[in-house]
Amino acid sequence: MNFQNIKRIIDEEIYKKHLLEKECERLNIPVDFILAIVPHHRTFSRLVYVNNQLKTIIYICSSTDSGVKNDFRHEMRHAKDYYNGIIDNSSELSAYLYPYKRSLEDFFIRLRNDFTKLIKGNPN
Repeated sequence: MNFQNIKRIIDEEIYKKHLLEKECERLNIPVDFILAIVPHHRTFSRLVYVNNQLKTIIYICSSTDSGVKNDFRHEMRHAKDYYNGIIDNSSELSAYLYPYKRSLEDFFIRLRNDFTKLIKGNPN
């Protein structure tokens, strides 16, 4: 497994494109609740205490852009449960479906924006 490639994708797709901030805002989680996003040989999230405050570390193993985003969004859905105090019973089904829901939302937003540009660019 190429951890350098995973780290590069995390940096480019999550940090530089501000995906962390966008997902935190969408899920109503403070950005500082996510302590780190790091490459690992499997995907999971871990709760840790830092200065008596609960934080989450997200570990990601996918080595493609879309895989990293999906794993990240899956673990962010778990992080929402953790932040809301649901630690032992975090829904795996909700976390599994969340990346697909977000991908569809992003697709329809892009489609709407492209359609709007097409209409505005047409003088008729």
